[in-house]
Amino acid sequence: MIKVGNIPLWVLLFTNFLSALIHMLLVSLIIYISAPIIFKADYPMNPLTYFLSLLLFIIICIIIGIIIGLIAKKPSTMTMLSQLVFLPSLLLSGIMFPSDMLPEFFIKVSSIFPATHSIKILTASNKLTLNLMLPLIIIGVVVVATLVITYKKILVD
Repeated sequence: MIKVGNIPLWVLLFTNFLSALIHMLLVSLIIYISAPIIFKADYPMNPLTYFLSLLLFIIICIIIGIIIGLIAKKPSTMTMLSQLVFLPSLLLSGIMFPSDMLPEFFIKVSSIFPATHSIKILTASNKLTLNLMLPLIIIGVVVVATLVITYKKILVD
């Protein structure tokens, strides 16, 4: 078993995951409460669906970050890999501007990013269907499987 400072690696991964999850949920809650006050934004029609979808997206992003942390051997490599994943995700997903403004090629490329599917889910109001959730669930399964494979590979090496 791999230990870091006499602490098992899985404990470090789990505490980092839990810490990031709590932090992101608190930030999301602050934005959820303050956005209508500050920006006159509307609350989501179905808060339960909104927060469950948001939770799924946050979990996937945190796991992607953990995978990057496990793969990267140096902090500079980790930074570059993170930017390689999250900047295109942010720019192509429809968060910054409507994705229908993108060329068709980039719209297809954006479908590999969890943020693309999450923004569709979070802006769908009450029209949440399995067709909207399925791509994000598939990405989540792939990400969790990748984490398990990466962790096992690290344990073997």
